[in-house]
Amino acid sequence: MTASEPPCSGTRAKALRKWLGLGGRLALSVGILAWLIRRTEWEPLALLFRGARLDLFFTALGLYCLAQVISSYRWQLLARAVGFTTPLPRLVALYFVGMFFNLFLPTSMGGDVVRAWLLAGGPGRRWQAVLSVFSERFAGLMMLLALACLASGVNVHVLPWWSMGLVWGATATGIGFVLLLPILGRHFQRFREMTHALSLYRSQRRTLAGVSLLSLAIQIAGILQVWILSLALGMEVPLTAFAVVVPLVTLLTLLPISVNGVGVREGFLMLLLAPVGVSAAQAVALGLLWLTMLAVASLIGGIVFVAGGFTREYREEQRGPVCCHSDQGRTGQPASAA
Repeated sequence: MTASEPPCSGTRAKALRKWLGLGGRLALSVGILAWLIRRTEWEPLALLFRGARLDLFFTALGLYCLAQVISSYRWQLLARAVGFTTPLPRLVALYFVGMFFNLFLPTSMGGDVVRAWLLAGGPGRRWQAVLSVFSERFAGLMMLLALACLASGVNVHVLPWWSMGLVWGATATGIGFVLLLPILGRHFQRFREMTHALSLYRSQRRTLAGVSLLSLAIQIAGILQVWILSLALGMEVPLTAFAVVVPLVTLLTLLPISVNGVGVREGFLMLLLAPVGVSAAQAVALGLLWLTMLAVASLIGGIVFVAGGFTREYREEQRGPVCCHSDQGRTGQPASAA
């Protein structure tokens, strides 16, 4: 930084890059979705939505919200193991707030950063909060992939061969990462910190057993939700096929190339479900209905965020150290973790 450069120029440049990146991902999401809809005949797509059964949609929505409450309890078990005594109602509120931010942040896990910040309540316990969120997400993802591996045996001649390779490859990568983490920790500081943090759970066998059982219930519910949405559109796809498709699509929406997986979700549903007789219009309609369910549930988090006083907490976290300001008494505020 030169003498003539304002103290906040680095922060402003970082914020600009963040917004440009978000704009690029949003443009890509809209572009992919527009391309998919353009390739799809409008009349069949409109007929699918007009004939959709609202009772099944709200059944899937209710099951999704219930799964988020159970996920919050799973998070509470992991957070308690690293020193947090946060009551379950607040964790449920934080979970829905995170879902709300997932609507706008890159990947379908962007809101996890927000709920980790709010759980930490300051820089002193931020690493433990991030660890609890990462562990909760990782446990769910690995259980989802385990279910997909089991279901792949039934769908080996139904779904594309490359989808099976992705399922088993992703599962092997996750297991390999856990096994190699201690070795990586010997050479890299970041992995060393992660290894030390995860070691806090080694003696928590009952907690890990409970988390595994809860993860199984949550991921089965996630597969059922999408299957129910397909029934709402009049589709006849075996439940076992969704046991492979849902984990793959969920994994692909984690890639930081779109906003909340918009476009990616619909595109891969089209690719994966075509071999079982699903038309392009049906795949796009299912993806949009899935997105609608997520959006409706996430808007509940937006109401909680505003009504629960989380807006003030989030602004304080986002503000970080005050620069370009004459009030030196506020420079000790915690820095943003972004």
